[in-house]
Amino acid sequence: MSSIKRNQIRTVVLVLAGCVLGIATTLGVLFGLNTMKSESTNGSFSPKTAVADTNRSQAELKDPSSTSSRNRNSDLGLLKFLSLAPSAFERTEALYSLLLSTDTNLLTQLFEQSKNIGSESLQHTTQTAIIRRFTTLDPKLALFTIENLSDDRHNSLISSVFGEWSQIDLEEAIAHAKTLEQSDKYAAMRGILESQHTLSIDEKEALALELQIDLSEFEQGIFAQSVADEWQKLVADDHSNVAQTASLIRLAHTWVDQAGLEAIAEIDQSLKDSILKKAVLGSVLQQALLADPQTTLQQVLDFEGELRELAMETIASAWASIDPKDAFESISSIESPRARRQMLEHFVTAWANYDPKDVFEKFDLIPENLRARAEEHAIRTLIRTAPEDSAQFLAEISDEFLKFELTMELAIYWADKNALEALNWALTHEFSGISLQREVLNTILRSLATENPELALQTALD
Repeated sequence: MSSIKRNQIRTVVLVLAGCVLGIATTLGVLFGLNTMKSESTNGSFSPKTAVADTNRSQAELKDPSSTSSRNRNSDLGLLKFLSLAPSAFERTEALYSLLLSTDTNLLTQLFEQSKNIGSESLQHTTQTAIIRRFTTLDPKLALFTIENLSDDRHNSLISSVFGEWSQIDLEEAIAHAKTLEQSDKYAAMRGILESQHTLSIDEKEALALELQIDLSEFEQGIFAQSVADEWQKLVADDHSNVAQTASLIRLAHTWVDQAGLEAIAEIDQSLKDSILKKAVLGSVLQQALLADPQTTLQQVLDFEGELRELAMETIASAWASIDPKDAFESISSIESPRARRQMLEHFVTAWANYDPKDVFEKFDLIPENLRARAEEHAIRTLIRTAPEDSAQFLAEISDEFLKFELTMELAIYWADKNALEALNWALTHEFSGISLQREVLNTILRSLATENPELALQTALD
């Protein structure tokens, strides 16, 4: 075989060997990367990782100097664990997988960390799952863990404990429920009945008798509580409350119809947006006022603090749009002089803002000590809504300082709205003094100069 042929064969063999080696190397790299990715993914979202993060973060929470202890949403084992889930379903699945491998010590730590979850809806879901798991291990310790929570969370989680406990050992759950305070007994009975769907009427009555609870009152309370729970879920969900205004108003009406105006205090506390709060409470109070003015007014006067002021303003606004004469009669029946004056002030202001012309037509209805207040508010409203009508009432004002202030306010507003009309008023109106007329004309001419400089200049020269 010639040397040339041997060289050709050697070259082909080397090329083939290189190709095989390259393919093998590529496959090895791809396989290695895939394995690393799989291990990374599994390692970043697993109960073991969460347990390790939880133990580390619990020490940080107890350290006052720890930066993370002051940050609700960073470096917390449970929070990081939950945030890794790509969907709500997988988050729930992972949470229950984690809880299945925990003991009471770790459950205590997880519950403490759950208090730092920013989303109220996610916090409630997580805490309920933790406490239900806690109950399967030690129901009494579960009750101790939730002992110092606020009433709304405490009662809800008591129901969760007894719902779970009654499925494990109904007799033991009932026996312990009998040792609770009366308010906690209601929550316990609710949890038991929610989980024990097959109880007959007689069995329910026997349970109520053992817990010293009136069953009919309890069932009525269950409906009211279900409305309250639905309200809390709606407020706490991840949707904007302002976008849910119609739903909140509807549910607020249902709640107040069932529980009375006492529910307004809870509605007030749960709504943070002041505009939304006025819209919801305003709708509820207006309906109550139409149904029973006297009772509604008396109950509102029993409110305290900012809620009382807001409710009084709301009722005053509602009355202004319904019947001012009836309003004065109802307000006059208020026994407390201070409360009566407060309500009158709110109403007169609301009436003047709602229908200023009606205020002047029925001026005699207003107590003398509030007529100046009514007159001022009515004129200010007319300046904004009908400046040409407000001018005729300015001459009636006896306070010269206030007359000057309102006249200048009218000049500014009217000139911005229609400078020519304002100029005509300034040239034909009889002012109380030449200096006031000069101030009014100067104010209007400055606005007119931007629209019609020639007319402004000619008027100034004249």
